[in-house]
Amino acid sequence: MGGRLTLINFVLDALSTYMMSLFPIPPGIINRLDSIKRKFLWQGNKDRKGYHLVKWKAMINEKRFGGMRIKTLKNQSKALRMRWSWKYSNENRSLWVRVIKAKYEAMIG
Repeated sequence: MGGRLTLINFVLDALSTYMMSLFPIPPGIINRLDSIKRKFLWQGNKDRKGYHLVKWKAMINEKRFGGMRIKTLKNQSKALRMRWSWKYSNENRSLWVRVIKAKYEAMIG
């Protein structure tokens, strides 16, 4: 279980985080990716169905609350979008902010 948990936290989350940092992910895709993580955690690469010994909501809790601290993609996606909004409003001198403002503010008015 420890190896699978490590793979979930460092590989599966890294792939989705990269995509979410560029594009918003539709809710259906987020649900499917969470389902893949759940199945991988409980059954690994076995063909047989694994037993779910703990509820998924307990697994995504912080360790101090008895969970395994598996990230939920919905919250992670929202946090990344909020981060970009914050960076856009606070980094007025950055090249990427100036390019976006020049391109899209000209369209608005």
